[in-house]
Amino acid sequence: MKKLLTMIGAAAMLPFATSAAWSEAYTTTTNGVTWKYKVDAENNRLMLGTSTTSTGWETAIPTATKGKLCVPTSIVHEGVSYNVTIFGYGAFRGCASLTGIVIPKTTFSQTGCTTMFRVVTNCRAIWWQGPETVTDGEQPTANITDLTAFVRQSSGTNPKVVLFGPHVTHSGSVSDMFQGCNGTVAFLPKAHWSAGSYSGTNCKQIFYGPGEDIDISIDGTFTIATSNRLDEVLSVANYLHDYCDMNPKINVTNVIEVADGIITAGKLAFLDNRTFNSLVFKVNTQAQLDTLLAAIPSSVPFAINPADAKEELTVPQGREVYVKLSAEGRNGKYRPKLNGLIISFF
Repeated sequence: MKKLLTMIGAAAMLPFATSAAWSEAYTTTTNGVTWKYKVDAENNRLMLGTSTTSTGWETAIPTATKGKLCVPTSIVHEGVSYNVTIFGYGAFRGCASLTGIVIPKTTFSQTGCTTMFRVVTNCRAIWWQGPETVTDGEQPTANITDLTAFVRQSSGTNPKVVLFGPHVTHSGSVSDMFQGCNGTVAFLPKAHWSAGSYSGTNCKQIFYGPGEDIDISIDGTFTIATSNRLDEVLSVANYLHDYCDMNPKINVTNVIEVADGIITAGKLAFLDNRTFNSLVFKVNTQAQLDTLLAAIPSSVPFAINPADAKEELTVPQGREVYVKLSAEGRNGKYRPKLNGLIISFF
């Protein structure tokens, strides 16, 4: 599983400082992407983008840049390798053809985040990693300031997932941070972020706990007939996997009730290659079981709870299906017979 890791150094805590500290603008091409940058040789740091003020913002890459963007961790300038430690104002503003953005390990405390990702209308996921976890000594954090209109959208689609690493803190305004981002899911480390107004239509905030791995959790009983949360959680996992190269663990703690006709073949196809701690469906009829077998890829083992079933249930030979029975189902009134290959009772 991918870890949320990043490096940190003393230069990270420096602000933009004066414009005199920065060199003239240069360009370089990394992995097919042309970047504008400036260096501050005295403090051994490099800024992607060129603007140190919000009124004179300029993108760090051509606005027509397409696809998934992994920001470089370092750039060699005049024979010296500089870690990327800061962005200029508006570094990705209006880059409408980006589909995913990963902020690298070497980018730490950042001032001037106003409109940084504004109008990235086709971006699906943004992952700001932050510093790595340390076991000895003081834990470094990455503070980002002034998140006004951080990913504000005015048209088109919008980022579906915005993820801040576990040691990313914030200060200053969060006004209109997700304005226009209909349905965006923001993962915020609860050690540093508190519930509040992060502006956005149906924008969901998920406050996750300490630790480097991200659990995407469903922690309440629900029925697929009346809730789309399973699809939602799996979609979030998909975005992080496809656009940020992550493989988040999906945590489903309750039995999922299946109503007839709700799940259709292929609906859960993106379950393939996802990591679950459990996936248990309450199944009462053969029709419900057949629907699940058609909807879930054969590579994904799942469990059924047939405790209330009143008919024999059949599982095809060669299909991995686990069976979970309550104490009553094991010992008491009725225990349905299941034909075919059953991997385990538990």
